[in-house]
This record gives sequence, C-alpha cells and structure tokens, in this order.
Amino acid sequence: MQNKFLITCFFLVFILFISGISFMSIAADHKESHKTKLAHYVVIEAVSGDAKEWENLMNNTENILMAFETESTKVEIVSHGHGLNMLLKNTDKNPHARMQKLHESGVVFAACQNTMKRMNLTQEDLVTFAIVVDSGVAEVIRKQENGWIYISR
Repeated sequence: MQNKFLITCFFLVFILFISGISFMSIAADHKESHKTKLAHYVVIEAVSGDAKEWENLMNNTENILMAFETESTKVEIVSHGHGLNMLLKNTDKNPHARMQKLHESGVVFAACQNTMKRMNLTQEDLVTFAIVVDSGVAEVIRKQENGWIYISR
C-alpha cells in the first residue's frame, strides 16, 4: 500500500515538473513575442500651404518617429491642393532643410500629380526628395486600405 502511495506521489511530482517546464516555455515564448518590434504605418494628408501648419506637421512627424524610435515606423506625407506648395523647391518660406532631415529618417514626401498638372508643374519644380503619385487622395485611400493610420493636417 505504501509503495502505491509512493509511486502515485512520484507520478504526481513528475507531472507537475513536466507541466512547470511547459508553462515556463509558453511564458518565455510569450515574453519573446512582445520583444519583437511592432510596425507602425502612418499616412499624413497635407492640404494646407500655410507654413505654420507645415511646422506643426513636421513637429507631429518628428514626435511619431521619436515615440516609436525602437520600432519599425513608416511615415508618408501626401501633399495635394495648396499643400503641394511646400514641396516646391523655389519657395523661400519652405522648411526644406528640416524636410530633408525627415526624408533621411525615412519619411516619404509624395506630391499629387493631378495638382501638379493643374498648377503646370513638373518633377523638376519639386524638392529632389519628393516622389510623385498619380493622385494624392487615391494614395491616401490606398494606404488606408492597407492598414496605414490616417492623419489629416
């Protein structure tokens, strides 16, 4: 009778030991999965040509990059309408140096081709780091459909 009791106790201890190892492995996997870097995708629609609005836009963009500096973050600023004026290279009031620094940090500056046509502009009229998209609004829609967070300025 005592042997059965000892065998049962040994069996229970063995089961608890194996269960503990399993739970520790699950906990370690869970902890490791939280160490993986999150990806943040942000599209900012810029429709204002006002320098103060663009100053705020760049402040917000820099804050996003700082807040998620240890995580993968992609930001695209889509300019159309009056917002396209800030991407023109021959405008003195534009904060091009600051925009260039953001671009070097990975921020994409996209110009609306439809607005460019209306304003009789070409790629050569834009800052060198700007890309051209077929439609600013369509670009924002595409980004949102692909899960990007939308911010309007």
